[in-house]
Amino acid sequence: MRLLVVTALASVAGVFSSPGSARADGPHIPTEEVLNNWKRLDDADRVSRHYHVARSALHSKSPPLQVTVCIRPDRWLYKTKYQETAANFCRCPSYSFLIWQEPNKPGWVLRGFEGPPADTTQTSLEEATKLSPLRRPLGTLFTVAHNDGKQAPTLYEISQSPTFRVTRVTPKGGALDQVEFEYAGTTGVLLTDRSRSSLVIQSSVRGGTNTPGSIPWFADMKRREVEPGPDGRTPFRCRLIEVIVGNIGDPPDQHNHKLYEFTDYSDAPVPDEVFTLSHYGLPEPVGVAAPKRVPNTVWFLLAAAGCGVAAAGLRYAARRRSSPA
Repeated sequence: MRLLVVTALASVAGVFSSPGSARADGPHIPTEEVLNNWKRLDDADRVSRHYHVARSALHSKSPPLQVTVCIRPDRWLYKTKYQETAANFCRCPSYSFLIWQEPNKPGWVLRGFEGPPADTTQTSLEEATKLSPLRRPLGTLFTVAHNDGKQAPTLYEISQSPTFRVTRVTPKGGALDQVEFEYAGTTGVLLTDRSRSSLVIQSSVRGGTNTPGSIPWFADMKRREVEPGPDGRTPFRCRLIEVIVGNIGDPPDQHNHKLYEFTDYSDAPVPDEVFTLSHYGLPEPVGVAAPKRVPNTVWFLLAAAGCGVAAAGLRYAARRRSSPA
């Protein structure tokens, strides 16, 4: 088994040592600068926006999962469609929920609910949806689930762990750097772009060899493509991510090979109500107030008051015309 791991690591190292990119002709980049760059990417991923993602399983005839991601710094929503079924997962400071809508059936059904999250880690409902990599596409490091059940953390989040350590940073030519790290029993090799805040454009992570009986696994991001954002607030927008995850030693047809395509970015404000159950015709949980909306009676009263003011103005004008000069 150990031979399999060594062989796999050697093959991955070749990905980052292709001809023409192995010379160390660029300036050495300090580890602190790499971590600061990852923090900037993390911040950029938290800007309020919404966009569309098509998640496809390569080498599969199944249609892609269609997802609309709505993000604000303290809440997010995944609106998913697969063939004729729709499911929405939402997390906000007051609660998280998963709702379902089946074909030819009106309305939404509540499939899962959790109270206020205790911290910033993902909830069990979000873990069940397997959609967390879509929320922060610039900084996510693809891994398999760790012992705590968490999956697809960002590089900046990982770098704040006491178990994280950068072991080597090697210039690979131009603005590219190879960053090697250790974290929580895993090892990783990253190809980063210094000109774009040390954005990871390829990565290879290995784990599962530090405990007896564990199965060695790998998570390889083959490519991440981005384009410039419209302003300095959003410096980059992710356009494509290709990743392969599986157990080392399994045949390739058992690996999970996914392609994520990001389109239709918008920085328009995301309204409060889309993050609530009441927006989908479901009751708010006990003790949680629905977002305040202006009742129809208020609009009727305002309209009546406007008519009254207009009528008073007309009467006053009529008196002025009929009074002697």
